[in-house]
Amino acid sequence: MLALGAVVAYVWIRFGTMQYGLAAIVALFHDVSITLGVITVADKLGIGDFRIDLAMIAAFLTVVGYSLNDTIVVFDRIRENRGKLKELSNNIINTSINMTLSRTLLTSFTTLVAVVFLFFMGGPGVHGFSMAMLCGILVGTYSSIAVAAPLLQNRRLLHTVVYLMIAVVIIGITATAVANEVFVLVVVAIVVVFLILALRMERRLDYAAPARV
Repeated sequence: MLALGAVVAYVWIRFGTMQYGLAAIVALFHDVSITLGVITVADKLGIGDFRIDLAMIAAFLTVVGYSLNDTIVVFDRIRENRGKLKELSNNIINTSINMTLSRTLLTSFTTLVAVVFLFFMGGPGVHGFSMAMLCGILVGTYSSIAVAAPLLQNRRLLHTVVYLMIAVVIIGITATAVANEVFVLVVVAIVVVFLILALRMERRLDYAAPARV
């Protein structure tokens, strides 16, 4: 959580608006969640004996760095193409994605080749690491293109996703740290109420905002 907060602050300072930072951490949350889910399913299906050890944690951190780097590259091109325009249009986002697409695909492909060889030819010590990297590279590549960049255009959707992420994190920490089921249910109810109020406030702000030219 501290690392995600630092990422938001860094991207906010670099790009001048918090929207870029929020979109970046949504993509990171998405990448790590899907990678962890794939690892869990693969372990349950008997595809491999995967454990959350230091090597697996290192793989998750590598995926975070890899995905964030790809996202920043796309954001940089969006900022350059936007220039001094006040509003960010779909055309600018599409153009920026197309301009960085070849670089993103080539980088991902070359890294993927190395990870595939590491997965099939490496020893048991790197099997979990290479599996997590294999999933993370694939997920991180499309999240920079199809998740982070489009969220910049839809501010309300971006904030809704961030609210949901915060709610899931709070409920998850509470359920892990507290054994009392009644207390957990109370926390869930409070989080749901605050989530509904935040979404309603977001809708009112959208309606009160001046019309865009």
